[in-house]
Amino acid sequence: MEQPEEAADAPDAPRPPDAPEPSSDAPEPSDAPEAVPAPAAAVPDAPRGRRRGRTAALIGAALVLGLVAGTCAGYLVQAGREPTPLPPLSQPVLAQAEGEGPDPLSAARDRRVRTDGDLRKLLLKKPHGAKSADWLQGSDGWLDLADYAESYTVPYETFGDLITDEFRRAAVTAWEADDGYTVEISLVQFRQE
Repeated sequence: MEQPEEAADAPDAPRPPDAPEPSSDAPEPSDAPEAVPAPAAAVPDAPRGRRRGRTAALIGAALVLGLVAGTCAGYLVQAGREPTPLPPLSQPVLAQAEGEGPDPLSAARDRRVRTDGDLRKLLLKKPHGAKSADWLQGSDGWLDLADYAESYTVPYETFGDLITDEFRRAAVTAWEADDGYTVEISLVQFRQE
């Protein structure tokens, strides 16, 4: 609310209660421009900024308190409930199918028949004029795991590798050709589970 200029200049005019009292030593307004005094050498202290990290600490504390309160509430809710029995681990017993079963597979379609056959029949025959290898003498063409691993340069490492790879059996044949070359053929079978 603005007061008219005359009322502000009048000494007996009523003042609002929160208005400051005019001082008696205040200079009277004049029409001449006055020189502005230079600022004082002492500058008042600037307001201090907020300390960093306080907000992050408050948010972290609220987060920890929320986690603790949530854990406690969940524990109290679960502790008040009746225990639920777990389902059985065994599968349900199904009734046996009635009627005749399927026809057995033919030898051409049964993988077991094909893989259980004699591997020696798949090896090449010794050509005419070639003589059997000396180390194969007395062998019927089959090699067990230890004998097959012995044919490598580092048998103990190969033995472990063959066990890991699930070695099943090996069939071998060898001969010495007329020109001095030795031919060796190994057919190795591994388990396929």
